[in-house]
Amino acid sequence: MALTVAIAFHGFNQSPKYGSVRPISAEQRPAALNQKDIEKIAHLARLEVSGQECAAYAADLSRILGLIEQMNAIATDHVAPMAQPETTPLRFRDDAVTQNGDPERLLALAPASAHGLYLVPRVIE
Repeated sequence: MALTVAIAFHGFNQSPKYGSVRPISAEQRPAALNQKDIEKIAHLARLEVSGQECAAYAADLSRILGLIEQMNAIATDHVAPMAQPETTPLRFRDDAVTQNGDPERLLALAPASAHGLYLVPRVIE
């Protein structure tokens, strides 16, 4: 018996751009997390979690896994990967010198300088 995951996003079922919703079988559906799972995760993360916190974390993590399950249910096989989400072209400027630097003025701003070089404190002894 197959379970169908309902997606609450507007237009996903109709739009060929975003794909359609794939049914998820009961075998593919991850089980909800229980207290033992949370205790094991907390142990691996070296966290101390009380019994009351375990129940809250189990509910929260199960909801997160459910959301991931819903996103995985969207068929995106025919959607091309994107390098970036924004399609607006970037405006690049020419790589040209626009202002000549004044080395003496810039060196005067430094805390210490000698012979036209910036002096910095030694960090490795």
